[in-house]
Amino acid sequence: GKAEGFLFEDDGDGYEFTKGNYLLTHYVAELQSSIVTVSVHKTVGSWKRPKRRLHIQVLLGGGAMLDTWGVDGEVLHINWPSEEEASKLVSTSEKQYNERLVLIFFTFLLSSDLHSILCSYEFFPLLRIKIHCMGFSSPALSPWAEWSLSTEKAIQIPDLEDEISGPKAMELSRTPIELKSSEWLLKVVPWIGGRIISMRHFPSGTQWLHGRVEISGYEEYSGTEHRSAGCSEEYSIINRELEHDGEEESVVLEGDIGGGLVLQRKIYFPKNATNIIQINSSIIARSVGPGSGGFSRLVCLRIHPTFHLLHPSESLVSFNSIDGSTHEVFPDGGEQIFEGRLIPNGEWRLVDKYLGLALVNRFNVTEVLKCLVHWDFGTVNLELWSENRPVSEQSPIRISHQYEVIRIR
Repeated sequence: GKAEGFLFEDDGDGYEFTKGNYLLTHYVAELQSSIVTVSVHKTVGSWKRPKRRLHIQVLLGGGAMLDTWGVDGEVLHINWPSEEEASKLVSTSEKQYNERLVLIFFTFLLSSDLHSILCSYEFFPLLRIKIHCMGFSSPALSPWAEWSLSTEKAIQIPDLEDEISGPKAMELSRTPIELKSSEWLLKVVPWIGGRIISMRHFPSGTQWLHGRVEISGYEEYSGTEHRSAGCSEEYSIINRELEHDGEEESVVLEGDIGGGLVLQRKIYFPKNATNIIQINSSIIARSVGPGSGGFSRLVCLRIHPTFHLLHPSESLVSFNSIDGSTHEVFPDGGEQIFEGRLIPNGEWRLVDKYLGLALVNRFNVTEVLKCLVHWDFGTVNLELWSENRPVSEQSPIRISHQYEVIRIR
């Protein structure tokens, strides 16, 4: 298929456009061989095109979209998903859209002016405006009508306020723990997996993690399966240290993952190295049952961070393997696993060439058996896996690693 559009720009004042002082750009988007190509078809006017970022979004329906960043005037490409992938994207987007609407609805219900909002004839337009202004895109006109109808039915339930006075309301009201250094601000949610949901880097003004309170961000699992034990359990705060007289700011979390095992995690900024985030994680045997010889079930410490791609078309993962080979992994590579002497030699980087920045992840190669890269739309996972084995009180599984942002130009 093919689509065309145009953008007219002038100074917005007077009649200079009648003398040709404007820029009229005709864009064309064309799908060929599973690739959408967006380019400038022609331009009219005497204005010179400024060098600026261009954000291309292709709507799939249900709020799902493909996007890429580039420079206005250059030819941009977006990989078109298969029917199965597109269907999955739309389904996931619709589910997230429903969840977001419910959270916004909770916000309204918890407001002090609840009665006047519910009784107002303009409640539904107000709800829609709030969602739009908070950055939640409406997928199409018809879903709005459907949501208005379903929300109206929900409002007629007389004891709706009481329904959110329990654990869900408490969960919404909890505040993440903040860890702060001169270069980083981290937000941690102990009550859902002990996850880090925000890694904001002050010097570059970038947010590296893609996460929300209820899902994603920096997660850790105790098995090879995705979202296995350790991912969503409630963690206890074992120790909390605030920065004082040059001492490190840190938090130690511990979650019960069953079978007498705990997953323990220390997150901190090393003393005199506030540019580094250090994370030391362990699966520890606390009370392994009798008859097991002192050993637990098979466990694997799987570190699963989800990073946000600010410029997907300008991003890659690069590293040198233990065997000396050099690797560059791009978003069109899907999922790739590196094992044995092909794993990074203690360091790999998520590179944003547009910003000239790299997020460096360093680790101890003796603790890591396998590394996995998984690209998704707008995100990437850089996973570290330990060996898969039983643990005892004398033989825990550990992975210690760190993150740092560096300039590459």
